[in-house]
Amino acid sequence: MRLFLLVHAYLLLLTVTLRLRFLSVQPVFGDILSPESRLDGTSPANAMETIESAQRSLHLAESLFPFRIRCLERSVVLSRLLRRQRIPTKLQIGVKKSGQRLEAHAWVEYQGRTLSSSAAQCSEYQPLQATRKPDYSR
Repeated sequence: MRLFLLVHAYLLLLTVTLRLRFLSVQPVFGDILSPESRLDGTSPANAMETIESAQRSLHLAESLFPFRIRCLERSVVLSRLLRRQRIPTKLQIGVKKSGQRLEAHAWVEYQGRTLSSSAAQCSEYQPLQATRKPDYSR
């Protein structure tokens, strides 16, 4: 199971990274921008074990990856890994002003808990609020 999760994390990381850097954003975000879904029978204790396992697998996959991974890529992959395990996650994208620059950061939340970054780091950013699912067909 652990090897499968590692391979899955690595392949998702490869797919998401290539799509974000060279193709369209639409297939990357698909279902992860939708509201959180129900756990469908996964208990909170079991969910935390699954989350920790996915985080370890993603961290190992990143260490083997030939490119530097950005927070958005990491967050999209973690969200997809967990949603496939029926764990509802929320992808957050936040912004902050730093001098004359606008900086952005992405992270994943589960039941209000920050998963893919430190809570202190994320608190520096103002989360963007989606008003509806984006239409990428234009």
